[in-house]
Formats: sequence, C-alpha cells, structure tokens
Amino acid sequence: MANVVQREVLAKKRTALLIAGGMHLICEHDPAEVLTDEYRSVGDLLRRRHGDQVFLLWYTTGPIPGLAGSGVHAVALKGSTLENSSFAPFAPAGFTIKKIVDGQTKWVPAEAKDWPKATVMTDGLIDYGQARKEVLPSTSVYKDAEYLKELHRRAGIMKSVFDVDFESWLTNAINGKG
Repeated sequence: MANVVQREVLAKKRTALLIAGGMHLICEHDPAEVLTDEYRSVGDLLRRRHGDQVFLLWYTTGPIPGLAGSGVHAVALKGSTLENSSFAPFAPAGFTIKKIVDGQTKWVPAEAKDWPKATVMTDGLIDYGQARKEVLPSTSVYKDAEYLKELHRRAGIMKSVFDVDFESWLTNAINGKG
C-alpha cells in the first residue's frame, strides 16, 4: 500500500484518501523496536518517507471527547485539547503486548498506561456517530485461493507481531460466522 501511495500519489504531487484498517495507519512504532519495512504500518512508512505530506485519521468506535451530537465528527489532534492525551480511549479492544512478567516475556492485555500519546499513533480522529456499523464481506470472497493464501500469510504476521489470533477469525468468516 505504501509503495502505491508513494508512486501514484505523492510522487505525482496528487492528493488521495486511503482507507485502511487502523493498525495499517498508525504513525510510528516504538523507535527502540527494530522492525524491517515489511512489518511497519503504511502510516509509519509514509510518515518516515514523506513527513507532513501525510495526514492520518484514526476511526473511533465511540464519541470523540469534547464533540457533542450524533453526527460525523473529525478532529486534528495537533493544537486540540486532545493533543497530549493518551491513545488508550481510542485503542482497539483486546489488544495485547509483550511484557516481562515474573522474569518471563509474555503477551498480556494492553493497559491504559501502555499506550503512548494519541499524536504518536495518529494525526486526527474521526467518528461516524450513528452511521457506525460493521460490514462483513460475503463468504464467497474466501473461495479465491490466492486471496485466502494471503490472508493466512497475514494471520501469521498478526500472530508473531501482535499475538492476535486472526486464524480463528478467518475460520469463522469462511464459515459465515463473522
């Protein structure tokens, strides 16, 4: 995704809207963590290569603090009252991280204190209010062998990098249990 955006948009001085899952768009990973580009998010890659030419919005699953009403709301974090707030209220539910517990490295649920400032994760927040809903694909998309192979490859990455069991989710999706 990052290479396509770089080649087809930024290199041609164009503007685009890229919609992708939130974890694909986080601004940066822990600088102390050594990652190859293969494991960096699209947002992290584009930010490293193009700085402020890229603006990343995180989709919230609840209202944005300080913005009333049930409509669609978006806020740029820099200069807002949320600029120095923790990302914890906007973080994905059930996210796990590696921690040393009793001298051993273990995957544990992330706590509020584990999340960085919101501006480390994203440039802004967007809330669709009452329009929020989940749309699942038809089970027929999983009949494409190449697509399914790619999903299994990504499931391995999700397990190794975030300890997320995407394989179980995938099995349920294939069987129409989304």
